[in-house]
Amino acid sequence: MTAGRNRPATNGLPAGDFRLRWLLVTAILTGSGAALSAALVFSGIIEWGFGNGVLVLLPVVAAGLLSLLLNLFLDNRYLRRAFQFQQDTMEVLEEQKRFQIEAQQVVAERDRLSAIGTMAGGFAHNFNNLLLPILGLSQSVQDDLPEKSPLREDMGVIISAARQAKSLVDAILSQARTPDAGEEETLAHALHSAATLARAALSSRLRLEVTDSADDVGTVIVPVSSLEAALLNLIANARDAYGEKEGTISLRAVVETLRGPRLVSGNLLSPGRYLDVSVTDKAGGMSRDVQAKALTPFYTTKSADVGTGLGLHTVMIFARDHEGSVEITSEEGIGTRVDILLRIADDNRLVTAG
Repeated sequence: MTAGRNRPATNGLPAGDFRLRWLLVTAILTGSGAALSAALVFSGIIEWGFGNGVLVLLPVVAAGLLSLLLNLFLDNRYLRRAFQFQQDTMEVLEEQKRFQIEAQQVVAERDRLSAIGTMAGGFAHNFNNLLLPILGLSQSVQDDLPEKSPLREDMGVIISAARQAKSLVDAILSQARTPDAGEEETLAHALHSAATLARAALSSRLRLEVTDSADDVGTVIVPVSSLEAALLNLIANARDAYGEKEGTISLRAVVETLRGPRLVSGNLLSPGRYLDVSVTDKAGGMSRDVQAKALTPFYTTKSADVGTGLGLHTVMIFARDHEGSVEITSEEGIGTRVDILLRIADDNRLVTAG
């Protein structure tokens, strides 16, 4: 075998057989034309003579022309196939190039997130130290209050918010380690807890509605802190989208069954049961450009002192940890709906990836 030599693709015909094929087809057709001419002469249909020579040779000439046209057609067909093969090869090369660029972007994104995770690990310890007196003193104050004091509920919100702050740090760090399920409760409990925390952070101009569409939704077992963190992220985004306007934010949970594979925001979901928790607002929606970039880490339309660009990405990390995804549906001028899809196992708990 000689290295460096490529044989042209000829769809099963060796390159040297083209000339032989041409000669064979020409010989067969020309011979057929000559035989037809001889038959016409010997049968007496055409008398041999100089004047009838054109008529005698007409079948031979016609056979030769037919042979030429047929060979030109066949050669043109192979040329078209060769051209199509070249086009297909170029498309494959372009696809490989796009894949390489995307792979480089993924590596760069992971490196950047790894750097953020390392930095977060440094301040997480100090942040937890700041939370300790808040949690401890708040719990002490709540314990000292009379049972019927209206302040007990307010102190409960403060304690829950402080605990939630800790879970937010854990959510950022979760991208660098295997997720810990933590405390698990029914979805009904988690939704009630998330709604209580969210209402405490919403202004009087905004109303939060919580609904579920089936009796079995509330019995799904979920990691409370992680789900609360994800929902508070989405509710905060909806709150910021309204700005100074009045409006309603809807929190809804359903269980849906995928009969076949489904691609959602770049994640291929397998068939099965999924918990779909969505947050919807009517605050004006996103443009197509913003919607396409919304799940990209560090991308934000907010000012630097308000948004970090990690909120939706953190929600996506949580969804992937449970073999799910995040789906954004938005119409500019109307509103936005964000769905968190989480796969449910046979024991009615969320599936944990890995």
